[in-house]
Amino acid sequence: MKRILMQIMLSLLIIFQTIGIAYTEVKDKSGADLLLRYGFITGINGDAMVNKIITRAQVAVIMAELHGDKETAANFPLPSGFSDVPEGIWYTPYIAYGKVYGYLGGYPDGTFKPNEPVNAQEFAAFMMNAMGYSGEYHYDQVIQFAQNKNVIVRAKGTIFLRGDAFEALWDVVNQPAKGSNITIGMALGKLDRAYTDSEINLGDEENPVEAHTLEKYDETVFKVVPSGKYTVEIQFNEIVTDYERISFILKEYMLEVPVDLITRTTWNDSKTVATLTTYWPLEVANYEVVINDARGDQPIVVGTYKLRVEKEKIGKIELDSKVITMIDDYTGTINYKAYNQYGDDVTAMPLGKTLYITVSTSKSTPEVDYSKGLIVIQHGSADSEGVSLKDLPKVTILIGEPMSGFVFSTELVTPAFD
Repeated sequence: MKRILMQIMLSLLIIFQTIGIAYTEVKDKSGADLLLRYGFITGINGDAMVNKIITRAQVAVIMAELHGDKETAANFPLPSGFSDVPEGIWYTPYIAYGKVYGYLGGYPDGTFKPNEPVNAQEFAAFMMNAMGYSGEYHYDQVIQFAQNKNVIVRAKGTIFLRGDAFEALWDVVNQPAKGSNITIGMALGKLDRAYTDSEINLGDEENPVEAHTLEKYDETVFKVVPSGKYTVEIQFNEIVTDYERISFILKEYMLEVPVDLITRTTWNDSKTVATLTTYWPLEVANYEVVINDARGDQPIVVGTYKLRVEKEKIGKIELDSKVITMIDDYTGTINYKAYNQYGDDVTAMPLGKTLYITVSTSKSTPEVDYSKGLIVIQHGSADSEGVSLKDLPKVTILIGEPMSGFVFSTELVTPAFD
């Protein structure tokens, strides 16, 4: 309970810090200018076309960007499922991707209306869904709901224009998504400037530096990187002598009170990597690593280095085979393992159970035993006429993780076509 309360208070602290940062940076610049500068939008030759309307198709691209999947969505291979969103149109893959991952919907008649203009109320609903608040507001009160989340959505004139949308979008990227401790812009890796500690070199507006870089001390180059859910590595490129006299502190700030998270420190056999193990899983947040060197006559603090831990996400999917194991003519199985970005097997973990799996058979959403990493693939049945699974030359399988935008896709075969 104490941990949860501390995290809630940390989240509030970060929100208040972020609002202040946003004000100082945007008071003389438009939302469109700032979104262009930080790479959230591209416009046409740098023109954000702020005086034009914004359409539902264009919002589909923005939604993909906010979910961190813009590039993946742009190459999404499945059809949209909407009667008015055919294949071969620039916006089709974005809409198809949004529908599959549940953040875009259409109308009861099966259409999406991609070229329809979006008004302020609709845009507010899109943005609140992107921030994780779907189902928590009444549609007729969504603009007030957004304002309560520090997102102002309004039309400056009689029509809601792209410029109005970009002002609201800038508010969105300077707020955390539901359940997150960092802003959406920081989670996407585009707003490193949200760090406010004076020890961090933010660079100039055109050349902001990374939050953590290689540093040099006593002829030794090292870097600080997260290496697992509970671990951070200090990686040296030379052997560290008298390593037992070097100590580390890993701080997380709770209401500006530093809490040391390290439960133990271990070195590899070659004494080039120190692994710091923490009491609890490292969550999405900003951390501080302090390195103390007591090898000399007087102990010194080598330096304080900032570290940003990203949210755990799927990094790789492995299949045991691309040949389907047949149970009968209509049913077969395939086994898989899911790994996070650190290489840990998360198949049966909560992250592994967020996977979305689809196959190109008559039963496109297969049965999945997430605890065992087993997918049951079906096509046709003994009661129906037509081709059975064993007669299909290939089956396309797609495995995705909606929050990170990870997508794995490959083709499977049955034994008859192996």
